[in-house]
Amino acid sequence: MPAVSILVPTYNRAGLLQECLDSLLTTTVPCEILVSDNGSTDGTEALMATYTDPRITYVRHAGNGGGFFNYNFLLQRAANEYICLFGDDDIALPGCFEKKLAILDNDPTVAGVYSMLRIMDGAGNLAPGTTVNGVPECSHLRGRDEFAHLLINCCLSWQTLVFRRELRDRHGVLKDPTLYASDWDYLIEISYHRHFAFLKEPTVGVRLHTGSHGNKVAREAGHLAKDMVHIWRKWLLESEMCPVITDMAWQRMALMLESGVRSCYGQDQARMAAFNRHFASLRQDYAARMTGTFYAGFPTDSPLRAALDANGLPIFRRGVAPLALDTVKRLQFFHHPTWASDTWERVLEVYLSAFSAEDDVELVFWHDADQGVSLDEVATRIAAVCQRLDVDPERGPDIQLLTEPLDLSGLASLYAAVHAVIPGGDPVQVTRGTQIGTPVMTRLDVDVWRRLATRLLGRPLT
Repeated sequence: MPAVSILVPTYNRAGLLQECLDSLLTTTVPCEILVSDNGSTDGTEALMATYTDPRITYVRHAGNGGGFFNYNFLLQRAANEYICLFGDDDIALPGCFEKKLAILDNDPTVAGVYSMLRIMDGAGNLAPGTTVNGVPECSHLRGRDEFAHLLINCCLSWQTLVFRRELRDRHGVLKDPTLYASDWDYLIEISYHRHFAFLKEPTVGVRLHTGSHGNKVAREAGHLAKDMVHIWRKWLLESEMCPVITDMAWQRMALMLESGVRSCYGQDQARMAAFNRHFASLRQDYAARMTGTFYAGFPTDSPLRAALDANGLPIFRRGVAPLALDTVKRLQFFHHPTWASDTWERVLEVYLSAFSAEDDVELVFWHDADQGVSLDEVATRIAAVCQRLDVDPERGPDIQLLTEPLDLSGLASLYAAVHAVIPGGDPVQVTRGTQIGTPVMTRLDVDVWRRLATRLLGRPLT
């Protein structure tokens, strides 16, 4: 069986370190236990002198270089096929490494194995189960996208993980010394496109006490909340990867951020509002990036790229600023006429039959001068339809003929300004209305149109 390098960074925890090392020495798997001491002043050096087991290697540094330095020093020194980073105040439960190495030895496609944990209080009392959000509900060898789950929150506890050294060889060590959650960032990196196995049984006792690094430092200066936003922005917007995040994942991320903000700042509503704005901006930027990436994958002559703006984003999309319309009516319907066709006439006929002048509605036509029909000719044709139905244009429901020249972006703003699109069977108008997010009435019928108007107005028509 290949050996595991068990890495134990420590600083001024002599009493707890002894309990940790004694638990590690009970393992039956081949191992080296590397203890890296950041210049402890509490007797750690004297404690380590009492250990003669050849599996233990002790390195004492002249001063306290910080946790980031200590983690990376150990990761660089690890020489065995498997690696485990272990807390100096935690304990290995019986069988901690035996089952994990058995899985790794048996299946070379599994890059790492982690497990549940048991929480310990300061006195070393073990509680059942785990408090980590996002832990799987059952043991598994592969099939779960750990990368996607780790993006939401750090649902994998370092102390329980044994991973292949080749991940360290490929990815190096922790990257950002300014990031308190650099270990979470590293886990995200090494999990991308890799299989991890999970044991639904506790293999490590993790200590939570008032002196814990995790309880003291993570919340200083809002690190817990700030690092969440930093890490999400890095992997969703700045990395070369383009992970697909579902709406449910975004909801879970929002809940995690809310919990992190409250943990750092209590009930500070101004802080919460600021972080919520950052989160909303992150989600908007992510959507823009993913949309741009999608369309950039097609040739420039592809119909999928025919209606893109200068940034490579669809011109017809949700969030487009609406065009300012000169109207006194509360509800606007829009149809983009093709004057050479009679479809617009059918739309106008149904509209005139469905509504009266007293109704708070308006039908908007766009002249679209590029079609080569003069404004006077269009007005004459509209008047002819009204006359055919015996409707006085001055006393019938409102009709607005928009004469403003519009490019494609302007037309998208028009779609965004109206309350419903009436395509009259035109698939282009159906698509554009759907892309903008404006309701589209696909059935041209008097009763359907009146029901739609009632729903949009929120009250009965006259």
